[in-house]
Amino acid sequence: MQSKDKAVPHFSDEEWRADLGFLTDITSQLNDLNQKLQGKNNLVHELLDFLKAFELKLELWISQFQRKITTHFPHLSLFHISNMDKYISALQDLKTQFHSRFPDFRRDEKYLNLFARPFSVSVEEVPEEFQMELIELQCNSTLKNKIDVDLLDFYSKYVSIRDFPKIRDHALKTISLFGSTYTCEQLFSRMKNVKSKMWTRITDVHLENSLRIATSNIKPDIDKLVKNKQCQISH
Repeated sequence: MQSKDKAVPHFSDEEWRADLGFLTDITSQLNDLNQKLQGKNNLVHELLDFLKAFELKLELWISQFQRKITTHFPHLSLFHISNMDKYISALQDLKTQFHSRFPDFRRDEKYLNLFARPFSVSVEEVPEEFQMELIELQCNSTLKNKIDVDLLDFYSKYVSIRDFPKIRDHALKTISLFGSTYTCEQLFSRMKNVKSKMWTRITDVHLENSLRIATSNIKPDIDKLVKNKQCQISH
């Protein structure tokens, strides 16, 4: 800007540049959280864990700013700041906003803990309808050794619907919940590639099938499908 003889007084204002540094750092933190929340195949309890972790980070930053520690804000730490009150106020406002959002997550946290941590959650903390089955589950040493696998595999393969019908039904319902709009956004993005000018003869059925394949993480058994198809009809 100097080479163009354009005066920008903000660039010479250290307080303004410190504010920009703070905005850059907190935006980077929020972007990191957003990427975690938008990730593919995240289960609902994992999203709640990310939110709770960010709230704890906010509490840590507020405490450190009160002692003029800016270690986790690299751009802001480049400046010597005597009064941190406005940055503390901004973090407190952000903390209030996070606390007031996602009430459905917080309301159902006891159900999510039952799903994610069945062997460590207290029986008294879960709804009464699951307590008897949970006691049986926690005392089952065989199942306890299987919890290290993927939760979807654990509940679908090892938790018997005969012995634990309520817990298993609750688990499958929890797995089916969509924690973000990632899949919907992915669907529209893929549709732009599938439904193009090059596919002039595509029908609604073909489009639906193509989008199902494009957005699914299920790998088809191509060899089995080919063997079931008779490509050349005998006369």
